[in-house]
Amino acid sequence: NVLISTNLTLQDKVMRKIILFLMCLGLSVASSAQLKKVAFKSATASSYQNGEGADRLIDNNYGTIWHSSYSSTSFPVTLTLTLAEKAPVDVIRYVPRQNGTNGNWNEVDVEYSESTTLNRWTPLGKYYLNESSVSYDFEMPEGDISIARVRFRVRSGAGNFASAAEIEAYV
Repeated sequence: NVLISTNLTLQDKVMRKIILFLMCLGLSVASSAQLKKVAFKSATASSYQNGEGADRLIDNNYGTIWHSSYSSTSFPVTLTLTLAEKAPVDVIRYVPRQNGTNGNWNEVDVEYSESTTLNRWTPLGKYYLNESSVSYDFEMPEGDISIARVRFRVRSGAGNFASAAEIEAYV
């Protein structure tokens, strides 16, 4: 466990980045500037295996996974997640499966939308995660952007599949 004193003079954004880094290292962090997890209300996937649907991306359980179809994964695989409420999200976290590497993301495009109804998407970036088993934080741009949805286009993954344990959002 790492305790961050509330007496630090770091600005909130810097503090949040430090906390995220420590959390990625698997450390438990206690602070008054703790990041707040934001809930998703729904998740959909263009490909999934029965029993391993997109709902598992937002079930708060690292032991369950979403997995693309075992028999017919065709890239890109698109995941669309809708927040329970619009929020000024700082970070979207991809948590790979905790057992094995099959489906860990390699190349992914990330977009976000400020609307739940309009089909308007803003590119966040193209990322190469190298099929890593380590969680990855996609940082949102600075500014007052409240997002309603996030979309991932997984272009390749380990074993020619795509999978994940969780997708998380933090403000």
